Amino acid sequence: MSMPAFEARQDANGWYIWDLTHDVLVGYWGGKKEAEADAAEMSGQAPAPNLRIFETRYSPIGWYVHDRWTDDMVGDYHDDRESAEAEAKALTDEAAGGPEKTAPLV
Repeated sequence: MSMPAFEARQDANGWYIWDLTHDVLVGYWGGKKEAEADAAEMSGQAPAPNLRIFETRYSPIGWYVHDRWTDDMVGDYHDDRESAEAEAKALTDEAAGGPEKTAPLV
């Protein structure tokens, strides 16, 4: 049995993931980077380093940055959401090689 294959695509409604194995739409994603990273993960591949995504999460202890690749907490807890979001954005931008650029819809 072969591994399922997925790819990120874009249409007038935004970025989405397409199941190449079954030729069906999986769903729409927030943006190009998220769609490409998740499509690679769904295909059983590690996303390219420039697609690494860090996000802000909350636990009863406080706000923290979560690495979607490793499914781990990064660094220490933050006193507020804003500082955790700023760190997550900075880490994501650093992994991408600079601030994230978004392409216009075609």
